[in-house]
Amino acid sequence: MSRSKSVHRLTCMLAVAFLGSLIGQAEASRPAAGTGPLRAHPTNPHYFVDQSGRAVYLTGSHNWYNFNAGPARLDYDRYLSLLVNHGHNFIRMWMAEASRNSDIIDISTCFPLPYRRVPGFGTANDGEDKFDLTQFNQSFFDELRRRTIAARDRGIYVDIMVLRWAHYVGGSEWPHHPFHRNNNVNGFDGDRNGDGTGLELLTFDHPDITRMQEDYLRKLIETVNDLDNVLYEITNEAPGDSGPWQSYWIRFIKSHESTLPKQHPVGMTAGPPDSYLFSSEADWISPGVNAAHDWTDPEAFNPGKVVILDNDHTGGTSGTGWIWKSFLRGHNPILMDPIDEPFPSWYPDPGVLVTMRRYMGQTLSYATRMNLVSMTPQDGLSSTRYCLANRGSEYLVYQPGGGGFSLSLDPGSYDIEWFNPDQGSTQGGGQVNGGSTVSFSAPFGGEAVLYLKAGGVPNPGGLTVRLVGVSDRDVVRGHLAFDADVRDSQGGTDDIAGVQFFIDGELLDNDGAPGPYHADWLTVLVPDGPHIMSAVVFDIYGNSATHAITVTVNNITDPNDRTPPTIRITWPAEGEEVFGSVAYIEVDARDDVGVTQVDFYVDGHRTDTDVAPGPYLGWWPNPGGVHVITVVAWDAGGNQARHTINGVDPVPNPSDSDGDGLPDAWEMTHFGNLSQGPDDDFDGDGYTNLQEYQGASDPTSASVRASSNRGGNCGATGMEALLVLALWPIRRKRAS
Repeated sequence: MSRSKSVHRLTCMLAVAFLGSLIGQAEASRPAAGTGPLRAHPTNPHYFVDQSGRAVYLTGSHNWYNFNAGPARLDYDRYLSLLVNHGHNFIRMWMAEASRNSDIIDISTCFPLPYRRVPGFGTANDGEDKFDLTQFNQSFFDELRRRTIAARDRGIYVDIMVLRWAHYVGGSEWPHHPFHRNNNVNGFDGDRNGDGTGLELLTFDHPDITRMQEDYLRKLIETVNDLDNVLYEITNEAPGDSGPWQSYWIRFIKSHESTLPKQHPVGMTAGPPDSYLFSSEADWISPGVNAAHDWTDPEAFNPGKVVILDNDHTGGTSGTGWIWKSFLRGHNPILMDPIDEPFPSWYPDPGVLVTMRRYMGQTLSYATRMNLVSMTPQDGLSSTRYCLANRGSEYLVYQPGGGGFSLSLDPGSYDIEWFNPDQGSTQGGGQVNGGSTVSFSAPFGGEAVLYLKAGGVPNPGGLTVRLVGVSDRDVVRGHLAFDADVRDSQGGTDDIAGVQFFIDGELLDNDGAPGPYHADWLTVLVPDGPHIMSAVVFDIYGNSATHAITVTVNNITDPNDRTPPTIRITWPAEGEEVFGSVAYIEVDARDDVGVTQVDFYVDGHRTDTDVAPGPYLGWWPNPGGVHVITVVAWDAGGNQARHTINGVDPVPNPSDSDGDGLPDAWEMTHFGNLSQGPDDDFDGDGYTNLQEYQGASDPTSASVRASSNRGGNCGATGMEALLVLALWPIRRKRAS
């Protein structure tokens, strides 16, 4: 084997090992919604817990248009920023199956849909090409995955409504459903009795319909199975007799996920009677309005399942206190939120909506501060009847109407904290001794929250954050890397939960503990001129502090340069299978003046940045599955160009049917059979076939190096790999 082949193999193996350690560090700092699929706590079923055993309280605003039911109505990224800014961590993702959605406002065009449209067979009822029910529309599943990942990266859990048919197939949307006989090229008719509806989709009377639903659900589940922030619900507000139908799909999802790496909670929402929801196979439920679940005074019930109280089902729209009440009664309140749409008639006061958003974030802040997994609703302890308690340790009491109240305390000394929900302000109140029923009165008027903790409520004073690497009134351009220096109330960092970075109030990055806390800003994405940069630090008790500065962006270094660069992905090819635990992307980027840097994105997430001069290589972890790769080249004038390829299929563990350590595809490519062994030396160059595979060299030639990483590892030359290793720590700092 030539020396270049040896160097290539060595540098590639070093690169893989080094990158693997860095990727592991990056994975460890994911936000809360990426710490393992949720599961019900075995002894406190009011809450889910994540993989670490930490209780997870869910709350947030959801919107009819946050997936494909009229997506033109809602800016999804702006919507996620609104959730983050209000401290939310949960959404229901609404699913549309028909191409037209008759909603509370008017008719919306829905896209993408699960099935492909094909030309040449006439038009559907909506005037567009008909659907082919034998072909899934990959863009539907890609967009579902993209939005779920975008939510995960902001610390938000996503409840995917897998079948929205139940509420709509009997109404005006049925003429636009793919299963309508006029809308598909397959002659498939979901209306078997000819009554002008698709209610047959809610039964098991027609096995061919059920099979198509099963195929669709398998595809959907496999699209998001590897994501930790996923929950499922079957449908929205199904008919009262739909319980057995929903139960079948709950069992189907659980059965199919049992064959996959991860298992996620599955829920059933209002429609069937509460007695059915309580006894069902669901991991969580969302009951409807009735005497027991009056939104003005939600009962502290728990049927051994997590309860998500949705005002879309309970009717809580004219008041705000139901959010705090629901939280203190052991539930997880969520809000059907019109966001920017005209308010429906049942939202009489837009100001109420703003308050409810704030209150959900407030409750989540306290849920995060407390040892929630040990707390349960104990209404009898307080005269207000709204109390979460871990007796002798922590108490949280809500007084909805103002005035004094009493609380029965176990023996001990407790620090007092008062919280004013209306003002969002906190103040200390000294200490109180337990062992009796104690009277309290808030130091302000109106509704109030009392928090008591044995051993002391951590002092919010002293929490600080300061932007580092950029100063007030700086002029910045290009790629700006900066950090946040933080200190907790004790002057250290042990109590720091994380830092959020904002540009003009929009979330830029969310960096969880432990530090260092770092962000990257591509300033060419905003107009030249003044912009506000800010960092917000949070401690584990829910306290926060902010540092903001104003900088001026000036990217026009050469006002005469208006010619964008060119860029093309040279490896991998579209649809290519890529083997190896760490994969690379190679691009050809050129500019009339000069390329300054190339950014690499996989499924919308930046995985690497390579700076001039080339060659331009980007690395990314190889988790398996089909992915979309985008690369962006920048020049000194702030111009950009991008290239995207779809369907790259990384295979971390390629098939090896004879178990010899050599992937079957590699053996067939080079030898045409599987008869060669790992210790054989086919080309007689002194290196075994296994060594040739690990070094990505050609096992049939003593002097020719493999031209790509089809064999399983790095495809760069030895000098390229050494260059990558030399630059990687710098590029990692810039692109973390």
